Amino acid sequence: MIGAVHRARCLPALRAGHPRAFLRLAVGELAVLGAAIGLAVALSRSPAPQTEGVEPDPLTELLGFPAPAAPSGLRMLGDPLPDMFILTLAVAGIAAYLTGVVRLRKAGHHWPMARTVSWTGGMLLLAAITCLGVARYAYVLFSVHMIQHMVLSMVVPILLVLGAPVTLALRALRRPADPRVRGPREWLLVILHSRIARVFTYPLVALGIYVASLYGLYFSDVLGTLMRYHLGHLAMIAHFVIAGYLLFWVLIGSDPGRRRMHPALLVMVHFLAMVAHAFFGFVLLQSTTIIGLDWYAAVHPAWAQPLLDDQRLGAGLAWAFGELPAAAILLLLVRQWIRSDEREQARTDRASDRALAAGEDDELARYNEYLLKWPTG
Repeated sequence: MIGAVHRARCLPALRAGHPRAFLRLAVGELAVLGAAIGLAVALSRSPAPQTEGVEPDPLTELLGFPAPAAPSGLRMLGDPLPDMFILTLAVAGIAAYLTGVVRLRKAGHHWPMARTVSWTGGMLLLAAITCLGVARYAYVLFSVHMIQHMVLSMVVPILLVLGAPVTLALRALRRPADPRVRGPREWLLVILHSRIARVFTYPLVALGIYVASLYGLYFSDVLGTLMRYHLGHLAMIAHFVIAGYLLFWVLIGSDPGRRRMHPALLVMVHFLAMVAHAFFGFVLLQSTTIIGLDWYAAVHPAWAQPLLDDQRLGAGLAWAFGELPAAAILLLLVRQWIRSDEREQARTDRASDRALAAGEDDELARYNEYLLKWPTG
């Protein structure tokens, strides 16, 4: 990003023939190159950690941290497991969003406070559910992992979608000084109008991705493999958020680029998602096969209940957890449906009034004339 900003400022000045433009460009490039070389030299001379005389703990080797104690409210919230990738993503997301809001307000434009609160809350919840103590227990308990999954795939995406980040970006991003340079705003428009975006934002496609990821993860051997590696765990978290964001962006999003569908169709899609989610919880609740057995058997704490009981607890939580967000989305869709009908009725009334004012014969006038032809006695 620093390199992109540096070149976006230097290249137009270089093309315009400013005398110090090349010097500024060269100094910036050499500074970055020197920093990279210095970092590489420092890392190559850093001694490796000393492990002699330390008895390895198999559970710590698997988890990356010692086995947690029995869960409590304080430990779930007060024993953090910070993930610098997600923390950096959350901080950058909040900072970028607030920068856009400030830029709009300085230009004299209004931006709803509710959208800012929603986006900030979604980012903070993303960081909390993946970096507080609940993240430790999500590694060793299927039930806590399921809570984390439901929050990441339903609550966090809904909050982020209601923040309308695409609309903010299109309004706040500046056009590049050089018209031949394609800036972030231009690239965003290219993505929104691309064929791939149109395919993925089709309601049934977004629903298929959401449902397939839900069933495919837990009714296959993928979960144990992803939990074993930190990169796989991050990929799983990213997929939860992206799949949920895509579905709810299609259903309740207000950003440009999404397909304009009748609210009745969106209600049907949401109903199918609710049915698929409830059926998943029911099947999981009735199952006697341990999901991710190779992983959860290896990290199962001594204080925890049996694996199957914990899995059924997670299934019950998954079944019940989705009801409140699903009901909220259904209310929003019904509200959109009512407003759509009101706008259509208002448009029809305005067209009828214009036709009568112009002296034209519309359907209502013809019907009244037809009634006058009938005898009254």
